[in-house]
Amino acid sequence: MPIAPLLEHAEVVTPNLREAAMLCGVDVNDVKNHDDMLALAHQLLGFGSTWVLVKGGHLRSARSPSAAPPTLGRSG
Repeated sequence: MPIAPLLEHAEVVTPNLREAAMLCGVDVNDVKNHDDMLALAHQLLGFGSTWVLVKGGHLRSARSPSAAPPTLGRSG
């Protein structure tokens, strides 16, 4: 059974970077920065969950250690 259809039943989805890339059909090596992570979070929200938190421990960039990972939620 594909995993993505299950996401519409989830209140919160918290994939790490590799999991988020896999769910979105993206090569994790193509995720280079915070904006790319945000794009994954937006795509995951499109599967129907209420909140998405993409954890970026695998991100290979010079982003600030204090920068928060992309967290998105639906309004309403």
